Amino acid sequence: MYILHVTYKVKAGQMDNWLARLKEIDIVRKSLDEPGAVQYRYYRPLEGGNELFLLEMWDSVEAQKEHTMSPHFKELAAAKAEFIEETVIEDFVIPER
Repeated sequence: MYILHVTYKVKAGQMDNWLARLKEIDIVRKSLDEPGAVQYRYYRPLEGGNELFLLEMWDSVEAQKEHTMSPHFKELAAAKAEFIEETVIEDFVIPER
């Protein structure tokens, strides 16, 4: 299992626009339709602010790498330039038992 914790620091005043763009790209559905996708879910802190957290779970590193080659991922990457100030990624490989 390959897990990514992605924290987006959204530019001031752009959260609603960023969320609208994510829905327009349909990134969640398209990502979950990919082979090897286990979970792809966004979370917002209760206290608000300018951060958005994404939890990605894939059955392998290779599946996630294929995801980065998809048209919707490339569209997401292009949109980040407009709305995102910083992206912090932590990744974890969970060995099979």
